[in-house]
Amino acid sequence: MKRLTLLIVLSLSILIPETVQAQSKKFYKRETALIYYDFAIDGALMQRFEAYANLFRPCKEAKRNPIKNQLLYTSWDMIREAMEEQTGMLIVPIDAYGNRFTYDDYGFPNMGINKALKKGSSKYYLRFDISLKPTPTPVYTTSTKPDSLAMALTAEQILPILTIDVTIYPDKGVLPTSKSTITVKAQQPFEVNEALFDGFVNDKDTVSAPPANIYGMFKEAIVQLGGSIFAGIR
Repeated sequence: MKRLTLLIVLSLSILIPETVQAQSKKFYKRETALIYYDFAIDGALMQRFEAYANLFRPCKEAKRNPIKNQLLYTSWDMIREAMEEQTGMLIVPIDAYGNRFTYDDYGFPNMGINKALKKGSSKYYLRFDISLKPTPTPVYTTSTKPDSLAMALTAEQILPILTIDVTIYPDKGVLPTSKSTITVKAQQPFEVNEALFDGFVNDKDTVSAPPANIYGMFKEAIVQLGGSIFAGIR
């Protein structure tokens, strides 16, 4: 994680112009609460992942899928650390509002902004919609101009796309302060094996460019997080 933090700090000087850095002061040391967080995994991909469910920590709660549960909590830890490092926000624990907030089956807040404004007292509120999907298959390709996405995937390979939609609301009003989207596309097929989940199920943090697994894609997205949020300020 230290390497990730160093990479974030070095990247900010490149990704964030001076005018955008000035805008970031509005988040500095402002109490911020998460109101919604979901990591939606495409059904076809999840079926492939289920063969490796034994790699993930089992859940005591019957409603929780252990794969999604671990991806949710590990990715949130990465995002929270990056958000605080890059924006200066003071993000409260996800259960900080206790029974004043409602929660989903995985223990994350599940609040609309209207209800959050009535029940909460934070300066800003965060919503994250994350998805992991297969790269769309081209309808056709030609020999003279082949489509770069028209890769012949084997039964043991996937070519995923990771998308992170970030919405930040102020404590007054329902219009977002910032709204942005980060997309990371796999540049080469990933083998569906145990190594695909390295970083989420163990401490292996292999540096690879382009990313070689889901954790690597998430790290690449995290580096873009601050710049994307600042650029999305309205």
